[in-house]
Amino acid sequence: MALKSNSFERVWKELKRRKVIHLITVYAAVAFVILQLVDMVSQPLHFPEWTQGIIIVLLCIGFIISVLVSWVYDITPAGVRKTKPISAVKHTDMVAHAVSSK
Repeated sequence: MALKSNSFERVWKELKRRKVIHLITVYAAVAFVILQLVDMVSQPLHFPEWTQGIIIVLLCIGFIISVLVSWVYDITPAGVRKTKPISAVKHTDMVAHAVSSK
């Protein structure tokens, strides 16, 4: 059982490191607002009944694409960069720690 929790813990830390959890939270809030707006304006503007269904499908597709892009890329003040693998990050942290301890 400890192996499963350790595995889950590593995945959770990696999701947080790559800022996927932050993206999911923001995406859910924005999607909720979009769905509420569509619900409010669809009847007065006489949108077809299938409009909400299409919006939900588009938001789901956008969610999947956003999560994948968030996993691969990282937005920094210097621009969009490819996220470094965990092995490169650990190596950089070990070198920085060794230099700071001198």
